[in-house]
Amino acid sequence: LVSVTSTGTLDSSVSFPVNGYTQTVSAATLATVDFNTSTLPSAATVNPQNDYVVWQNTVTIGTRAVKMSSFQLRNVGSIKSTDINNLRLYVDGVQTGSAATISSVDSTVTWDLSAAPLTLQTGGRVVKVVGDIVGGSNSTFQFSLRRASDASMIDTDLNQPVLATANGSPFSARSATSATIAAGTVSSVKANNSPSSSVSLGATNVKWASFELRAAGEDVKVENIDVQANTSLDHGLDNGKVFLNGVQVGFTKDLTDNADVNFTFGS
Repeated sequence: LVSVTSTGTLDSSVSFPVNGYTQTVSAATLATVDFNTSTLPSAATVNPQNDYVVWQNTVTIGTRAVKMSSFQLRNVGSIKSTDINNLRLYVDGVQTGSAATISSVDSTVTWDLSAAPLTLQTGGRVVKVVGDIVGGSNSTFQFSLRRASDASMIDTDLNQPVLATANGSPFSARSATSATIAAGTVSSVKANNSPSSSVSLGATNVKWASFELRAAGEDVKVENIDVQANTSLDHGLDNGKVFLNGVQVGFTKDLTDNADVNFTFGS
């Protein structure tokens, strides 16, 4: 305060300027977030499969715990956004947030945890992303944490954002190995509703078994199937038929006991 004008009498003992106290902004040490050098997986070729770890890294939290409010990876490979789905984020083996999908716009996959941030205690925390590879044969995928800000970490005491580092140095992208998805596969399993009850003597059009054929990696054409009937009387079964989703495919054939009978389906 450098001067005062008044119609009254001022206290003559006051001298100008009148200053407040000098105040120093205190220093504080933020928590640290450091991603490891090694990022998994390292496989160069991957078969279509469920629950495959597409990205994994160990992040070391120092000084105090942090809260992770969002996490984002980018696929820098050639697969379509629908070729890997059901992407789930795990920290120390526990899923956090909901399953996510790859954006068809910018190939990112994001977990917004702002409504319920996850606390990461000090020490090494294993962060991984798991997904189902359902397409993309002969295409590549490579998931990468591109920027430090893509892992949003907040100091739990000071409520300030923490800029992540990489192996003790300024952050650089943490990327898994680029992997090529192998050719499509087909697996066969007995369906849950496959019949198991007794059959009446002389019964016709009996459903003996139901199976699921599961294609992965790419669309697969099944041109023929071998069917074998094993009976205790060594007589086989008359009028064997194969149905796909309730519609007969191929021709009706007798099933010789304990021998493969081939059903062809053409186109």
